[in-house]
Amino acid sequence: MGILLQLSVGTINWSLFAFPLNIIALAAVLTAVVALVFFGNRYYAVKYLTSGKAAVISLVYVSIATVVMGFGNDLLSSWVFVLAYLWMTLIVGSVALRQLMSWRSGIKGRWGALFSHIGLFVALLCGTLGNADMQKLRMAVQEGGREQLAYDMQNRYQKLDFAVQLNDFSIEMYPAELGGGPKRYASDITIFTADGDSLRDTILVNKPASIMGWKIYQLSYSEAMGGVSISILELVRDPWLPYAYAGIFMMLFGAVMLFFKR
Repeated sequence: MGILLQLSVGTINWSLFAFPLNIIALAAVLTAVVALVFFGNRYYAVKYLTSGKAAVISLVYVSIATVVMGFGNDLLSSWVFVLAYLWMTLIVGSVALRQLMSWRSGIKGRWGALFSHIGLFVALLCGTLGNADMQKLRMAVQEGGREQLAYDMQNRYQKLDFAVQLNDFSIEMYPAELGGGPKRYASDITIFTADGDSLRDTILVNKPASIMGWKIYQLSYSEAMGGVSISILELVRDPWLPYAYAGIFMMLFGAVMLFFKR
């Protein structure tokens, strides 16, 4: 089915699933999980597709698709991968719901498995459905200047609710005998919000500043005419990321509980 959809419809455009459509998709997945648990046993095909054996098959299928197709946006744009991913997510969700429903019959000793399955379900859902709401912008700030406009990969500009001032840009170079390339570069910035608040921080490639749900990374730099430094910043906002992290921490907590249970 995935191959047929890929050939007839083309790749998946995740921008169409931005809020509020991803919330509707979330509700649809949750409804499907409930339907599988309460009505799935009536049909052999559905019962088999949500069995433990099918869970292993779906995991292997997703793993092979990931290796063959590679990571990144191309993977998430493939119907073949997304349908397999959805299948695996529905299985995990149905297992977690069945474990929750067994509460009265005695869930003692199975907390680890419960937390692991719920955490995996939350991480899978939020990591995928939140992809459409993720924003990645770039901003070029001249040393000594202040900027409030950022642009996306299509060079469309967006005015932000805060401004970034580049106080100083520093760069360390490797010695000439080692190639003379950049070793480390950093931006000393001050962020001004519309409320009048300010935050000063020094950002590196892997050390971002955080403000109003945005993370600001050091991306690159350039030298303008007259030797003035221009810092290129990358701004990332992913409102679903905290929920995905919560799911991951639940998985880890469940794994620890399972380990000590032994």
